[in-house]
Amino acid sequence: MTYILHKTKNGWEKTKKQNYINEEELQDILSKDINTLPFEDMGYLENFITIGKEVGLENGSLDLLAVNPQGNVAIIETKLSENPEVKRTVIGQVLGYASCLWNKNYEDIESYFKKYLKNEKIDFIGNLADYVKEKTGEDFTETEFKEGIEKR
Repeated sequence: MTYILHKTKNGWEKTKKQNYINEEELQDILSKDINTLPFEDMGYLENFITIGKEVGLENGSLDLLAVNPQGNVAIIETKLSENPEVKRTVIGQVLGYASCLWNKNYEDIESYFKKYLKNEKIDFIGNLADYVKEKTGEDFTETEFKEGIEKR
């Protein structure tokens, strides 16, 4: 069984099951620490960092966009259980967002990141690679990171 964990002053604790009032509340929680999602169950050992929230794409607004130091990209769409789209439609929605991102280059992804910083009022001087380095503590070259993003 998978548990979603969150970091507290006492360390990592299981997240209690709760009903969220709206999808925006859930997006806010996840954007602050996207690693509450069980990425390790999907084979990713490195932390992801949120770099976009309500990302405007040609076919809609992607809830959350995240990357890790290897350039893996995570597309996160939040739906409440009572949302009628929670079943089949959301899969098509995520695939649509993925197809829009497929043709984007590194500069496009970095532009989403810059909008995220501005919209979330995050003070950061530097580029996307610098931000991911700072947030993860991982050491990698900007070239490796860019190549990873564009490859995926």
